[in-house]
Amino acid sequence: MVHSVRRPIGRFAALLAVELAPVEMRNAREKLTAAQKAVSEREAEPAARLSEQAEVDAQFAETSARAEKSARAVSELEDGLRALQRETQRPPRP
Repeated sequence: MVHSVRRPIGRFAALLAVELAPVEMRNAREKLTAAQKAVSEREAEPAARLSEQAEVDAQFAETSARAEKSARAVSELEDGLRALQRETQRPPRP
């Protein structure tokens, strides 16, 4: 249960999620920590619930990071296109 949450969180961290979706990642980690505490206190029901929530939060964080990364790539492409348009509109050099 708790171990299955570590995979998305670990994979997400590898994608620089802390930088791209820090709030979402923090939420996932906090719920994972709470789930681990519940496991250590032998509280199965809260541990399962928190573990599931942490996994969903980690997946959301990963999706948010990918969306942010895509938005940045689009912005860079648009900047490049604008620069090319300026170059093509420049009068030729004599």
